[in-house]
Amino acid sequence: DIREKTDDMIEEKRIANEWRFAAIVVDRIGLILFTIVIAITSLTIAIRAPYLVA
Repeated sequence: DIREKTDDMIEEKRIANEWRFAAIVVDRIGLILFTIVIAITSLTIAIRAPYLVA
């Protein structure tokens, strides 16, 4: 009984760590995509602004 509870707790921790890692990966991908979109948008606006060329 105690052995089963210990095994269950270890398994739950392992699964929680896997989900935590997956969340970190998804979060990092979102950050990278957001940064790229903001950079491209900012550059596009700056390049198309007529008063910056003159």
